[in-house]
Amino acid sequence: MKTKYLAYFASFTVLMVALSFHSPSAQASTITVNTTDDELSTDGDCSLREAFVAANDNTATDACAAGSTTEDTIEIPAGTYTLSLAGTAEDDAATGDLDLIWSGYSSAQFNLVGAGSGSTTIDGNGLDRVIHVVSSSQSLSVSGMTIKGGTTDEFGGAIYVADSKSDLSLDD
Repeated sequence: MKTKYLAYFASFTVLMVALSFHSPSAQASTITVNTTDDELSTDGDCSLREAFVAANDNTATDACAAGSTTEDTIEIPAGTYTLSLAGTAEDDAATGDLDLIWSGYSSAQFNLVGAGSGSTTIDGNGLDRVIHVVSSSQSLSVSGMTIKGGTTDEFGGAIYVADSKSDLSLDD
Protein backbone atom coordinates (compact mmCIF):
# COMPACT_ATOMS: atom_id res chain seq x y z
CA MET A 1 0.00 0.00 0.00
CA LYS A 2 2.84 2.33 0.87
CA THR A 3 4.42 1.71 -2.56
CA LYS A 4 1.16 2.65 -4.30
CA TYR A 5 1.00 6.03 -2.49
CA LEU A 6 4.67 6.70 -3.24
CA ALA A 7 4.01 6.02 -6.93
CA TYR A 8 1.06 8.46 -6.92
CA PHE A 9 3.11 11.09 -5.10
CA ALA A 10 6.01 10.69 -7.54
CA SER A 11 3.66 10.96 -10.54
CA PHE A 12 2.01 14.07 -9.09
CA THR A 13 5.40 15.68 -8.41
CA VAL A 14 6.60 15.01 -11.97
CA LEU A 15 3.36 16.45 -13.37
CA MET A 16 3.65 19.64 -11.30
CA VAL A 17 7.28 20.17 -12.33
CA ALA A 18 6.38 19.64 -16.00
CA LEU A 19 3.50 22.11 -15.81
CA SER A 20 5.69 24.76 -14.21
CA PHE A 21 7.93 24.76 -17.30
CA HIS A 22 4.98 25.27 -19.67
CA SER A 23 3.15 28.08 -17.91
CA PRO A 24 2.63 31.17 -20.08
CA SER A 25 4.64 34.20 -19.06
CA ALA A 26 2.72 36.98 -17.40
CA GLN A 27 5.57 39.46 -17.48
CA ALA A 28 5.25 42.76 -19.29
CA SER A 29 7.11 43.15 -22.57
CA THR A 30 9.11 46.09 -23.91
CA ILE A 31 9.50 46.35 -27.67
CA THR A 32 12.03 48.90 -28.90
CA VAL A 33 11.68 50.41 -32.38
CA ASN A 34 15.02 50.97 -34.15
CA THR A 35 14.12 52.22 -37.64
CA THR A 36 11.87 54.99 -38.94
CA ASP A 37 11.01 52.91 -42.05
CA ASP A 38 7.38 51.79 -42.33
CA GLU A 39 7.74 48.13 -43.16
CA LEU A 40 6.63 44.63 -42.38
CA SER A 41 9.54 42.51 -43.55
CA THR A 42 12.43 40.40 -42.31
CA ASP A 43 15.44 42.66 -42.72
CA GLY A 44 16.88 42.62 -39.20
CA ASP A 45 15.32 45.73 -37.66
CA CYS A 46 12.21 46.64 -35.67
CA SER A 47 9.88 49.13 -37.36
CA LEU A 48 6.92 50.75 -35.62
CA ARG A 49 4.50 48.61 -37.66
CA GLU A 50 6.44 45.44 -36.82
CA ALA A 51 6.33 46.42 -33.12
CA PHE A 52 2.51 46.67 -33.30
CA VAL A 53 2.30 43.24 -34.95
CA ALA A 54 4.65 41.74 -32.31
CA ALA A 55 2.50 43.23 -29.53
CA ASN A 56 -0.74 42.02 -31.13
CA ASP A 57 0.46 38.47 -31.84
CA ASN A 58 2.79 37.95 -28.85
CA THR A 59 5.44 36.68 -31.22
CA ALA A 60 8.78 38.12 -32.26
CA THR A 61 8.39 39.94 -35.57
CA ASP A 62 11.59 40.64 -37.52
CA ALA A 63 13.93 42.06 -34.82
CA CYS A 64 11.08 43.11 -32.50
CA ALA A 65 10.67 41.28 -29.19
CA ALA A 66 7.51 39.30 -28.65
CA GLY A 67 4.60 40.95 -26.89
CA SER A 68 3.11 39.64 -23.65
CA THR A 69 -0.33 38.73 -22.39
CA THR A 70 -0.35 41.43 -19.70
CA GLU A 71 1.25 44.68 -20.81
CA ASP A 72 3.25 45.81 -23.83
CA THR A 73 5.34 48.95 -24.01
CA ILE A 74 6.56 50.10 -27.42
CA GLU A 75 9.50 52.47 -27.04
CA ILE A 76 9.79 54.87 -29.96
CA PRO A 77 13.04 56.88 -30.16
CA ALA A 78 13.32 60.43 -31.50
CA GLY A 79 12.52 60.67 -35.20
CA THR A 80 9.66 60.99 -37.66
CA TYR A 81 7.82 57.75 -38.38
CA THR A 82 5.85 58.30 -41.59
CA LEU A 83 3.32 55.59 -42.45
CA SER A 84 3.76 54.62 -46.09
CA LEU A 85 2.14 51.19 -46.53
CA ALA A 86 -1.18 52.22 -48.06
CA GLY A 87 -4.35 50.28 -47.35
CA THR A 88 -7.58 50.58 -45.43
CA ALA A 89 -10.29 48.31 -44.03
CA GLU A 90 -7.94 45.74 -42.47
CA ASP A 91 -7.34 45.40 -38.74
CA ASP A 92 -4.01 43.56 -38.52
CA ALA A 93 -1.62 46.56 -38.66
CA ALA A 94 -0.36 45.28 -42.03
CA THR A 95 -1.28 48.41 -44.01
CA GLY A 96 -2.66 51.86 -43.34
CA ASP A 97 -3.24 52.57 -39.67
CA LEU A 98 -1.49 50.89 -36.76
CA ASP A 99 -4.08 48.54 -35.26
CA LEU A 100 -4.15 47.27 -31.67
CA ILE A 101 -6.09 44.03 -31.46
CA TRP A 102 -7.38 42.18 -28.41
CA SER A 103 -7.39 38.60 -29.60
CA GLY A 104 -7.74 36.91 -26.25
CA TYR A 105 -4.03 36.31 -25.92
CA SER A 106 -2.55 39.72 -26.62
CA SER A 107 -2.04 42.42 -24.04
CA ALA A 108 -4.93 44.48 -22.76
CA GLN A 109 -2.56 47.35 -21.80
CA PHE A 110 -0.49 49.04 -24.49
CA ASN A 111 1.95 51.87 -23.82
CA LEU A 112 3.48 53.93 -26.61
CA VAL A 113 6.42 55.90 -25.24
CA GLY A 114 8.25 58.47 -27.35
CA ALA A 115 11.27 60.69 -26.64
CA GLY A 116 9.12 63.83 -26.29
CA SER A 117 6.40 65.58 -28.28
CA GLY A 118 9.01 67.74 -30.03
CA SER A 119 11.26 64.76 -30.80
CA THR A 120 9.07 61.78 -31.78
CA THR A 121 6.39 62.12 -34.48
CA ILE A 122 4.11 59.51 -36.02
CA ASP A 123 2.79 60.90 -39.32
CA GLY A 124 -0.19 59.15 -40.91
CA ASN A 125 0.79 60.64 -44.27
CA GLY A 126 -2.89 61.07 -45.21
CA LEU A 127 -3.26 57.32 -45.87
CA ASP A 128 -5.66 56.33 -43.09
CA ARG A 129 -6.14 57.14 -39.42
CA VAL A 130 -2.89 56.72 -37.47
CA ILE A 131 -3.80 54.37 -34.58
CA HIS A 132 -6.89 52.19 -34.27
CA VAL A 133 -7.79 50.44 -31.00
CA VAL A 134 -9.91 47.72 -32.57
CA SER A 135 -11.30 45.62 -29.73
CA SER A 136 -12.95 46.25 -26.41
CA SER A 137 -11.35 46.13 -22.97
CA GLN A 138 -8.00 47.51 -24.08
CA SER A 139 -6.13 50.43 -22.60
CA LEU A 140 -3.81 52.62 -24.64
CA SER A 141 -1.42 55.08 -23.05
CA VAL A 142 0.42 57.46 -25.40
CA SER A 143 3.20 59.71 -24.11
CA GLY A 144 6.09 61.76 -25.41
CA MET A 145 5.11 62.09 -29.07
CA THR A 146 3.17 64.00 -31.69
CA ILE A 147 0.61 62.14 -33.82
CA LYS A 148 -0.47 63.86 -37.01
CA GLY A 149 -1.49 63.38 -40.63
CA GLY A 150 -4.29 60.88 -40.12
CA THR A 151 -7.41 60.92 -42.26
CA THR A 152 -10.67 59.02 -42.42
CA ASP A 153 -14.25 59.48 -43.60
CA GLU A 154 -15.37 58.17 -40.22
CA PHE A 155 -14.21 58.85 -36.65
CA GLY A 156 -10.73 59.32 -35.20
CA GLY A 157 -8.17 60.62 -37.70
CA ALA A 158 -5.28 60.43 -35.22
CA ILE A 159 -6.47 57.78 -32.75
CA TYR A 160 -9.74 55.88 -32.97
CA VAL A 161 -10.87 53.87 -29.95
CA ALA A 162 -13.66 51.70 -31.33
CA ASP A 163 -15.27 50.61 -28.07
CA SER A 164 -16.44 52.47 -24.98
CA LYS A 165 -14.95 49.70 -22.77
CA SER A 166 -11.44 50.74 -23.83
CA ASP A 167 -9.38 53.53 -22.26
CA LEU A 168 -7.13 56.15 -23.83
CA SER A 169 -4.56 58.17 -21.90
CA LEU A 170 -2.52 60.98 -23.51
CA ASP A 171 0.48 62.61 -21.90
CA ASP A 172 3.20 64.93 -23.20
